[in-house]
Amino acid sequence: MVNLNNLYKGNYKRYLILPAILLAVFFFLILVFPTVKQGIDLRGGTSIIVRNDTMMDSSLLEKRLLEKYEFSDLQINSVSSPTDYGLLVQYAQSDASASEVQQTIIETFSIKNERIQVNQIGASFGAKFYESGTTAMLAGAVLVTLVVFLFFREIIPSLLVIAAAIFDVLGALAPMALFGIPLSGSTIPALLAMVGYSIGTDIMLTTRVLKRKEKTPAERSSESMATGLTMTFTSIAALLVMAVLSYFMQIQVFFEISAVLLFGLFADIISTWFMNAPLLLWFVEKRGESK
Repeated sequence: MVNLNNLYKGNYKRYLILPAILLAVFFFLILVFPTVKQGIDLRGGTSIIVRNDTMMDSSLLEKRLLEKYEFSDLQINSVSSPTDYGLLVQYAQSDASASEVQQTIIETFSIKNERIQVNQIGASFGAKFYESGTTAMLAGAVLVTLVVFLFFREIIPSLLVIAAAIFDVLGALAPMALFGIPLSGSTIPALLAMVGYSIGTDIMLTTRVLKRKEKTPAERSSESMATGLTMTFTSIAALLVMAVLSYFMQIQVFFEISAVLLFGLFADIISTWFMNAPLLLWFVEKRGESK
């Protein structure tokens, strides 16, 4: 069993090897293969919401549609609510018109036309939405950087906090690419929430190492790790429950949000305790404080 009290004693710099390797893997998955896909709401396409009083078989509808028409990136997910059942049908392109797809849905589930809502998402609108989401993330990063710098008044620790947040976002995007979870209107807010969580754990670590004076920096880092891991694993447990329930209930939006946050939390363990902590200890050692 690992003794956290001794974790940062000795050659703590060796821990930097793990995040360096993972960072290379993240960039490969995100930029080379398989790459992160954009959702229909970002690149344009057709979105159809179907409501019914009884549960609908998404696999049956998918089979019927694929037998009749050709689709690009057809996705059918549950959007059930406490009052009724629903399906969300999305596709980028098809040789069928939206009305033909709508008619197939009516024939499959014997429902009225009024229970179906069709939305056409133009490519320009999707591009604008993607641009807005990217701008929000960049603006948030700049503001967070400013706040962190004003709090610590030291450039290196502030940059380490931001670097850890970037690592966590990349650590969420890479599994998204691997498992085919698209960048969409539901996953972008999850990534923003991940940034907030990452900043919180790293500020806690940095505050204890730089502001407190009792014990050595290495011992303060170890104590911070015990507190931080308790917080992280509590969040992971809650998100695992959410992911499992949403998976079996076929609520795709909740599943994607919980999955993205889970990916980011596991990345946060690496970025905070195997990247930020060793670099922070290296910083205080160079500044002349005994480790």
